[in-house]
Amino acid sequence: MKRIGYWMSEKKRKKIDLNQVAELCRLEGVDAEAKLISLEHDLEEQGPFDVILHKATDILVLAEDGDEDAAAAMRNWEAYTSRHPSVLVLDPLDSVVQLIDRPSTYSILQQTLGCLQDVETPTFVELTKDDLDTNLTLLRDAGVRFPFDQMSIIFNESGLKDVNPPCVAQTFINHNAVLHKIFILGDKHFIVQRPSLKNFSDKDSTLETIFFNSHDVSKPDSASFLNKLDASDRNSSGIAPCEKTINKLVEKICSQLNSTLIGIDIIIENETGVHYIIDVNAFPSYEGVPNILQLLASYIVEQLSSSPKGERPQHTQENGFSKKLITNAKGIIKNGLSIDSKKNGLTTETRNQELANSLSIDSMNQTNARNHSLVNSHMTTDTRNQGLVNGVYL
Repeated sequence: MKRIGYWMSEKKRKKIDLNQVAELCRLEGVDAEAKLISLEHDLEEQGPFDVILHKATDILVLAEDGDEDAAAAMRNWEAYTSRHPSVLVLDPLDSVVQLIDRPSTYSILQQTLGCLQDVETPTFVELTKDDLDTNLTLLRDAGVRFPFDQMSIIFNESGLKDVNPPCVAQTFINHNAVLHKIFILGDKHFIVQRPSLKNFSDKDSTLETIFFNSHDVSKPDSASFLNKLDASDRNSSGIAPCEKTINKLVEKICSQLNSTLIGIDIIIENETGVHYIIDVNAFPSYEGVPNILQLLASYIVEQLSSSPKGERPQHTQENGFSKKLITNAKGIIKNGLSIDSKKNGLTTETRNQELANSLSIDSMNQTNARNHSLVNSHMTTDTRNQGLVNGVYL
């Protein structure tokens, strides 16, 4: 019997039913069962596990920001995988941790994309202070142009008063209101088209800041006024993703991140056809991918079959999450335990309550609500930036 341990929010569990996945594994000849993991309790007592499938970004964010309970949960996880290196973790925490901070993600992308033509990231800069002059200087130095977005579209210097740091300011790229979501699963990838933000031009430079929620503009059924192209743009059909470019992009990012369950959001500039990556996230929703449960089951069976027990080394204390967390450049965590009394408007008490909910087998609702309320237009709940660093288009 192969045991698939899994940890993810209640919302995601409803979309990715691991009990059905285990049943599909059995139909493919692998006797499997799924077990929901509680990170509050010793994993040794809940195992053994052959596979651990997870969406742990919410807890990683809290742990990196000094939450004691979250840090303890991650140490519990890492202690188990260190004692059992043959357990297949999808994906390893030291791969996922690279994607919980948008500036770091962009830095990785810039290094990765250097050898690819027609693939870029929009110019961006991290804004950490509520000071108009400082922010304007940072924007100019980074080559970030108006308009920009932070769950809002800021069109001019006077709109900088609406910036809510910490955030990432990112140049807005006209892309005919079409977002392409690339869902990667092992050696396969799928492209799903979504609505997105309309084009803007110089004539919009005097507009007041427009505030919005990504769920209103980038979901399959979104019908916001921000999705509707102006009359002058409606005859433009946009540019389709280049298959060759996408194939190279997927290969490079999977290799760089050492990950196999990834979502990449791209937009394609109207005039140039350049593919811009605006988000990368771990274990995405796969919404719109046909037969995703069957595909996931087949991938797990393939991994179990191709990786004999004892030949699946995972992260260690030396190169894994714990070391990265403790040596975090921001100095937030000292010995993985210290707690910042306030972070991004959330008190320690509030964050601890969220964590209690997020670690619970029965409920993830509060953590989900927090992420939902802070979601960015081109960012899913997969990244830290929705909860702690808002995106901004300039």
